[in-house]
Amino acid sequence: MLSVTSAETDRIIEIEISGKLTEEDYETFRKWFHSVKQDETPINLLAVAGDWKGMTPQAIVEDLKWLRRINEFQKMAIVSDEKGMKAVETFSKLMPGIETKHFGQTEKIEAREWLGQ
Repeated sequence: MLSVTSAETDRIIEIEISGKLTEEDYETFRKWFHSVKQDETPINLLAVAGDWKGMTPQAIVEDLKWLRRINEFQKMAIVSDEKGMKAVETFSKLMPGIETKHFGQTEKIEAREWLGQ
């Protein structure tokens, strides 16, 4: 499941990821994103991964489609357990134009502060 938990005027979008991501999760997020993203100013993304179980094959395809939109994002902070660190490393290689950083599960405030810099 992928859900938007916060969208602020400071250009930070916060999402929560849990369970197994599906193609439908991406479709719902894409529709929401298009409805709120009105200009070319890059945004920052705070992804809080709780009980994340991976992605379906269709969700991986949808995730790769976001590569076309790399210029719409500036920074991404991922709040997760240590397993999430590997995802951050992989993501950093796939999205070289986005500054990414991993934060532990108790460091959500620090992640928000980093995105606001």
